[in-house]
Amino acid sequence: MSAERNESPPDLVMIHRFMEAVTVLHERGHHRVHWLSGMSPSGMHVRMMIGRDTEVGNSLRDVRDLDRVITTSSGAWNGRGWSFGREIITPQWSTELIADTLLAAIPAVAAHADDPDYAAWFRGLHQICVREGSVPIAFADDGADRSEHWEIGWGSSVTYPAPPRATRAL
Repeated sequence: MSAERNESPPDLVMIHRFMEAVTVLHERGHHRVHWLSGMSPSGMHVRMMIGRDTEVGNSLRDVRDLDRVITTSSGAWNGRGWSFGREIITPQWSTELIADTLLAAIPAVAAHADDPDYAAWFRGLHQICVREGSVPIAFADDGADRSEHWEIGWGSSVTYPAPPRATRAL
């Protein structure tokens, strides 16, 4: 078990595990699986959205067809695991199993490996989040403009460039 998993709050560890799972999907060629996360209106929880690039987009205002997107929150952590539909994803689940569960929950995404820029961007985002012990914040109700850079941790001075625009649609 890594040092992060021993020292970080369990909900942060699970957010990083979800990010790892998206990275696994990208490694399998599912580059069109995208991630978007930010603060809930209360400021208490991180909201996450995972889905195809045609539904998730690069900002909250770009999200389309919410019924086709996985939406969850750090508030879904119940002390044992992450409530996810009928499943409880626990820290014991492998990253590959989490990736399979995510892929099964969204509309079909072909493994064409056709957006390597996004896959590389996301891998870097995940790495900086683990290094900083935090989460990516692309949106919040504080009025800050995050169109060019996402915050790594809410209110931090650490930023990461916003996602690259896709070169073509599905």
